[in-house]
Amino acid sequence: MTFTILGRDPETGNIGIGIATYSLAVGATCPFMLPDSSVLTSQAAANPKIGEEIITLVKNGSTPVEAMEQTVKRDPYPEYRQIALLTSTGAVSIHSGSQTRPVSGFSKGQDCIAIGNFLKSEQILVAMTEEFNGLRDEASLSDRLIAAL
Repeated sequence: MTFTILGRDPETGNIGIGIATYSLAVGATCPFMLPDSSVLTSQAAANPKIGEEIITLVKNGSTPVEAMEQTVKRDPYPEYRQIALLTSTGAVSIHSGSQTRPVSGFSKGQDCIAIGNFLKSEQILVAMTEEFNGLRDEASLSDRLIAAL
């Protein structure tokens, strides 16, 4: 079971990520951040090189969609991966492979993305984006990320 929330605060431009999983040391393999620009997760069959590559492409001027497409095209096992990217301006790109452990999927909310695999229901992801957005006027970005988890 892995579920992740990527979120942004449009007023401050801050971005962040929260991940819950059964895997040890998830922080060393899944989340990636380009400060003041982009936040990304590579999960399911996590490959840290994918996150590094996408962040580098975005840093060098590729759009999130271009960076995702180029990286997924070169990946020998994209069907086993989930990748989500959110920028501080609200641009998103999502890949959820067809062979990730069911139930898997994603939910896009306003200023957030929830993505997960090996879940009981896709409704979990919808509930995460609803919780994140429901606290828009009441909580900080970090508190909203934690509440969504």
